[in-house]
Amino acid sequence: MKNLAQKIKIGFTNLNGFSERNLKRMKRFHNEYKEYKIVPQLVAQLPWGHNISRL
Repeated sequence: MKNLAQKIKIGFTNLNGFSERNLKRMKRFHNEYKEYKIVPQLVAQLPWGHNISRL
């Protein structure tokens, strides 16, 4: 992880948040929730007509 964090820092100078600690947390999060399907919020799945208030 340390090597990867350093390579990201060198290769992508405009990116933040990829420290060794954060990469370990990302990996732990992935391992914990890899069985779950990640989907958009419910409101994004509704047709536009359902988002308009009818007067």
